[in-house]
Amino acid sequence: MRSSHSRPPALLRTTVPSVLGGVIRSLRGGLNQAEFARKLGLTQSGWSRIERGETALGIDQLFQVAAALGRRPSELLVLTERALSDLQRSGYDIVSGRLPPKEPTTGTAFLAGAALAALIAAALHE
Repeated sequence: MRSSHSRPPALLRTTVPSVLGGVIRSLRGGLNQAEFARKLGLTQSGWSRIERGETALGIDQLFQVAAALGRRPSELLVLTERALSDLQRSGYDIVSGRLPPKEPTTGTAFLAGAALAALIAAALHE
């Protein structure tokens, strides 16, 4: 049992840019990463870093992404805020900055990523 002052395990930590990226990924519908990136004038690898939260969106990019999704920027932020709240209630620690590089992929890491995606998707459908 961990004390209230200890950090949760790395598998239960995320960042705001990662959650925003997950919200956008859930909203882009049938478009794959490459198609969506092209729509924004970005490379697929550049867009992938944004969706994973490795690169944060600037305000101009947020407006551009919202327009590409047919949404208002405020909607993206409200959905992200809702997802963050749900994640915190589920035991995730929302940290500032970037998470340390991941260790080699394991089944546990895959399940944690899948759980994060499921929580974000659930928050979007509330």
